Amino acid sequence: MTDDIVKRDTTLKKHLDAVMETFPLSRQEGRLVLELVSGVSLKEAAHNIGIRYETARGYLKSIFAKTGCNSQVTLILKIHHDLKLDSPHE
Repeated sequence: MTDDIVKRDTTLKKHLDAVMETFPLSRQEGRLVLELVSGVSLKEAAHNIGIRYETARGYLKSIFAKTGCNSQVTLILKIHHDLKLDSPHE
């Protein structure tokens, strides 16, 4: 069990680093992107990273501007296409 947690945390760190190297995102924006890519709603993503929903909406607008996306769907597709991320839940 501990090995699975360590592997997941290592994978998430690797994904966060990749997102932040590819796009000019802050750490919190990168964490929000990874939550969205994992399939949760914006409200759930905000809760998971410890920010208010309204703050997450502001981050998302900034993320869209920085990635050239205009919706969560296009953002998720772009992240999967550009970074080819493996699942941190495996």
